[in-house]
Amino acid sequence: MMTFYLEEKEKISLKSFDNMSLLEKMGDERHFTVYVNNHVFIDDICLLVKEFISYALDWLKNRSTDFVFNSIDDDENPLIAFYKLKQGWKLVSVWQKFMCDDFFSDDEVIHFVNDIISQTTF
Repeated sequence: MMTFYLEEKEKISLKSFDNMSLLEKMGDERHFTVYVNNHVFIDDICLLVKEFISYALDWLKNRSTDFVFNSIDDDENPLIAFYKLKQGWKLVSVWQKFMCDDFFSDDEVIHFVNDIISQTTF
């Protein structure tokens, strides 16, 4: 089971993303922690949430590719990635605290990504 903590700030309009410049997307940094089975997988990193949402929205339109979020703000990437394997989706990050041996279903990955989007947008 995957869960997360994302620092709460003012919500963002989804409609505004299409017209937003890269510089504007860089302006909303939030603390982000990911848990797998109640263990800290990624510990309190800074997530450029607008950049993440832009990537996530594009990925949700075409989920046939791996979800590999590389932040322009960081030299170490991927910040968070889900790789599609026969057994399910494998979770990986350069910031991971442990090797995650769990595999996640399509629904779990989609739900996780959508929860981050819905927590930050209106």
